[in-house]
Amino acid sequence: MSPSDVLDKNRQAIREATKCFNAANPRVFGSVARGEDRPASNIGVLVDALAGSTLLTLGGLRYELGLLTPGELHEMIRSRVLSEARPL
Repeated sequence: MSPSDVLDKNRQAIREATKCFNAANPRVFGSVARGEDRPASNIGVLVDALAGSTLLTLGGLRYELGLLTPGELHEMIRSRVLSEARPL
């Protein structure tokens, strides 16, 4: 099963987890967003932390999804990642 297939099957669960952990706007980036994923590709997910988010809540979401917030992206790739990110 390709990473894109995994994402398609888990799209709603990712949205729900994002809400449960006080975040919003889940987006996919990287090879999956570009339609270039291969079996060994990972699924890059970005979210926006909402007001009142804590390191604990974001850590829980990171544990569940393995994700990043835009501020965690290295400045050399941030604009490219944000431009290719696609909403879930």
